[in-house]
Amino acid sequence: MSAARTDANAFLREAGRGHSGSAGHRRLRAAFAVSQLCLSLVLLIGAGLMMSTFVRLMRMALGAEPAKILRLVIGQGMVLALVGIAVGVIGAATLTRFQASLLFGIDSADPLTYAGLSLLLGAVALLATYVPARRASKVDPMAALRE
Repeated sequence: MSAARTDANAFLREAGRGHSGSAGHRRLRAAFAVSQLCLSLVLLIGAGLMMSTFVRLMRMALGAEPAKILRLVIGQGMVLALVGIAVGVIGAATLTRFQASLLFGIDSADPLTYAGLSLLLGAVALLATYVPARRASKVDPMAALRE
């Protein structure tokens, strides 16, 4: 048992010094780090959604009208979507030089394309927030809070 503990301690000391063995081990370790980050983000987003759902249910239980809750949820979703669209358009506009070689048949700075895709993404975001918000506004808050 003592020999196994010594081997484990030596292995951990070697790994801590940056001796990773091969490029495959480094890639595997990087893949695990990225997957851990992704899972952490998913858990944080899930916890945030759970808390916001609980707050909405409490508002509905205390007498808030479903129409106001619906407007609140759609408003929050659309603010996030509009910020995302703005960041995307600004990012695409700054990277026009790099994306010019990837586009065929249109100019990399075509305003009609930017406007069309922004409207399409806005419509998809509106639909993506409206459908769950409409369904959630029809839920009995007392029954949901009991669960």
